[in-house]
Amino acid sequence: MREIEVTDHGDGHYTLRVGGFADSGEIAPISGIIAYALALIGCIIMLCNVPSTMLFPAILAVLVLVAPIVIKLGGGASILAALMLFARYGHYMFALLLVFWWTLYTTQSAGPALLIGLGVVSMYAMYYFPFLLYADCVARDFGKLWCRISPAFCFVGSLVFYVAVHDSVLEHFEYVNVIFSTAVTVIGLLLLAVHRLIDGISEGNAHRGLVSLLLTVAILLGAALSVGLVFPKMAGASYEDALAMIERGEYREARERLHKMKNNEEAQKTLKEIAFVALEVGESVTLGFMPDVPDTPYDEVPLTWTVVAVEDGRALLFCDEILSCLDTNPLSRWNEGNNVRGELERIYGRFSEEDKARILLSTMTTLGDTGEFTAEDHLFLLSPEELLRYCPDEKALYSKEVSSYYEAQKAFETVKCYYLRGVNENNKWLIADCKNKEITYRKSEEYRLAGVRPAVYVAITEAPSE
Repeated sequence: MREIEVTDHGDGHYTLRVGGFADSGEIAPISGIIAYALALIGCIIMLCNVPSTMLFPAILAVLVLVAPIVIKLGGGASILAALMLFARYGHYMFALLLVFWWTLYTTQSAGPALLIGLGVVSMYAMYYFPFLLYADCVARDFGKLWCRISPAFCFVGSLVFYVAVHDSVLEHFEYVNVIFSTAVTVIGLLLLAVHRLIDGISEGNAHRGLVSLLLTVAILLGAALSVGLVFPKMAGASYEDALAMIERGEYREARERLHKMKNNEEAQKTLKEIAFVALEVGESVTLGFMPDVPDTPYDEVPLTWTVVAVEDGRALLFCDEILSCLDTNPLSRWNEGNNVRGELERIYGRFSEEDKARILLSTMTTLGDTGEFTAEDHLFLLSPEELLRYCPDEKALYSKEVSSYYEAQKAFETVKCYYLRGVNENNKWLIADCKNKEITYRKSEEYRLAGVRPAVYVAITEAPSE
């Protein structure tokens, strides 16, 4: 069904404009509902299997998909009407998404996980644009032949281009699949503009269609120049600024600048070289790895630490997350096979040799439930006094941040807390209770599984003298 726009000029003359989008009766709503239901099932399967590093883009994709249902349940338009809204303007979403992707890539300001996640979402363009082009052809009464040629040219043309360039770019471009979704989007946008031109010519209003086509070409060229030349030049200037900061001895500022250039090999190499030079309190440090989930030796995530003290050429790092949880035997058995000490040694054992070379062996004296003892450890627990001294911020002290390993390991619901190096007056092992924000002891079954949140001393590399 055609949409007819009537304009009353007020002098007895009227202008009729025929066009627009096909209504639900001409775009097979039943097939659309089936496809939508299958997409929901696919998203549920995806969420159950997606790795943790891809969870954010996966959730974003699901939110976009379920938005029509939310609109319907909220008393808005029908699901079909909400879907039609996405169908009408989805090409803008894909265009902006791909401009955003190429900007992140060319400016080297995003890591592989984000680029892969956004790239996966962009691949839905190969389903969307052929449907959009067909619906647009039907709305403009282009005839059955053009209704088939336009969507087929978009998909097949993009596929041919992708196959033609695949082998030549694969060696130096690991996100080659994004080339296909980009080609589909560019060709789809150009064909939509061609549709407007053809429609305008048939209705004696060719200039409007021509302006639309030229404007589309100009926008696409502008976007290509921006992500290909302008933005990378800005990123290069940012890297040069970071090098200048290093020359001036502004290492903390340089690290913050270089950290944002996640996909820049030179920047990451420079960041690694100055990672421990003149560390300051409050900085974030990456050191060591932890399995994503128990019993999976291959999927590992980097550990982040905050510098909480700098003294005598060394920095005290406190882990940002509770890494694991377990029940334990008494603190007094620290040197005779304590569970928590064994867990700390296991975590340390997964660190690279380079990380281990940076870590200092620390000697700690502790007052346990049967008296005082001394132990040497690489990773250790903070005492209550050290915790309060180095972490005056309650948000950091009682942080509820936990690793994915902790979540997978937890056998039952337990209060988020972590072990400290000390006992109370009744010789009960002390913990930091992140729920009630207090230093206490394991006073009920809810506290049986307490967490391990380690600290570590690392050697600081001195800044070179002028």
